Amino acid sequence: MENRYRQMLVDEKAHSELREAKRMLSSCIGTRMSYRDVINEFVGRRMRFLRLPADLRSYINHFVSNAALDRHVQGVLLFGSVAKNNFSKYSDTDLLILSDLPGISSFNDIEELVKGSEEYRKPLIEKGFSLRISPLVIGTNEIQHFRPIYIDFVEDGVVLFERNGALTDFLNSIRKSVKYEKRIVNNSIVIKWSMKA
Repeated sequence: MENRYRQMLVDEKAHSELREAKRMLSSCIGTRMSYRDVINEFVGRRMRFLRLPADLRSYINHFVSNAALDRHVQGVLLFGSVAKNNFSKYSDTDLLILSDLPGISSFNDIEELVKGSEEYRKPLIEKGFSLRISPLVIGTNEIQHFRPIYIDFVEDGVVLFERNGALTDFLNSIRKSVKYEKRIVNNSIVIKWSMKA
């Protein structure tokens, strides 16, 4: 292994792929990304999901598999405490469902999918966890109107399913258009945000 790759502990091919991912991600987002940012984006988020308990992953995967069968569902993103892997027994499982219909039109269908996945939640309940899937359904026609919760999607969201890159495009548009910073004030996280010029 050449000296320039020794610090990263990767070979030339892996370094080349990381460099290309860094270039592509920086281009999509419109800001320079570090190798650490790239690794977190492509590996770190997926690892957080894979580290979840098997029963919880099974419950989420069952829901996502059924949601993906609905041609109107453009993507499913895990966010909130489960995505951060810091959930408690009282937490719910927050999932963004991106639909090509207005969000309210899809909600009843999505709620039926949640009910259809309840059998997979029983092992979690037996262990004292709630973790019920809590869907947030947003229509693709609504995503251009920024909401502060979108910052949570960008920071910690894990894409579980997407059709035609819809979620990736959505997340990249947030990264390009919103500037934000987080501060801790009186033991609470306060987010200051503004739209980029």
